[in-house]
Amino acid sequence: MPDYVPPTYNRLRTTLLAQEKAHIDRKLQPIKDAWKRKGLSICSDGWSNIKRRPLINIMAASSGGPIFLKSINSSGIVKGGEYIANLFIKSIEEVGASNVVQVITNNASNMKLAGSTIEQTLPHIFWTPCVVHCLNLALKSMCQPSRKSTQFINCKWILDLIGEVSNLKIFVLNHDMAHALFQKHLAWYLLKVAETRFDSHVVMTSRVHQAKASLERMVVDDDWRNYKGDEVIEAKTREIKSLVMNDEWWDKIEYFLKFTKPIVSMLRSADLDASKLHLVYNMWDTMIEKVKDL
Repeated sequence: MPDYVPPTYNRLRTTLLAQEKAHIDRKLQPIKDAWKRKGLSICSDGWSNIKRRPLINIMAASSGGPIFLKSINSSGIVKGGEYIANLFIKSIEEVGASNVVQVITNNASNMKLAGSTIEQTLPHIFWTPCVVHCLNLALKSMCQPSRKSTQFINCKWILDLIGEVSNLKIFVLNHDMAHALFQKHLAWYLLKVAETRFDSHVVMTSRVHQAKASLERMVVDDDWRNYKGDEVIEAKTREIKSLVMNDEWWDKIEYFLKFTKPIVSMLRSADLDASKLHLVYNMWDTMIEKVKDL
């Protein structure tokens, strides 16, 4: 469109921005009107932006869909229970305390204290720990058990397995020779899984398992055997070949994926915008039964 003249900077940040905000408010109004009849939940999560500022997001979730309410920059502030509770109470008052059914957060100690404070201040509102966060902690306690934890001995083999899978993935993706050979025999890509994913360790291990045939062809390739580099690289190639050609190692991976599958399945089912609270207990019982059946 050669005759199109884009809006000026001042018009974008004033008139057009105000018009768009009014348009969004009109679109959201039917959802807000339903709060009085159906209620809503106040949800929160925390993250750090590109400038490493700690931000706290507050959303309103209801059967009509989630609405972003605000984001608070908590730089330089101790995020204790009282501070968090005051943020929530202010947001609750903004949407109407009589409309709010519950507050949902992770189950960190400061959030538990904030939830207790809210329940005392507003008795009709209850605090609920995030199901997805609880499941993530369960996965983390298995995949990254603390040496001081009681389950460390039982879960150490998982910690070792995750370390081996991670080292294999890093070597293949970060070394030109290994990456070229892997692509030569490619059937599945090895993904760089974001650390923010709740099930990142399981996803990474599953992807390596899917790439089993490609990895086996890679390590028996003449170019892999004849690869020359420094002692560290050559030792790493021998170590990776030993793992990939070890049937017991693949058996461990298959068992790990089998018993984490019900947990990941519930995690992904709960991590949706749709209402799931009424299904949580049945989903939990089903998950436990499937894990016990292994």
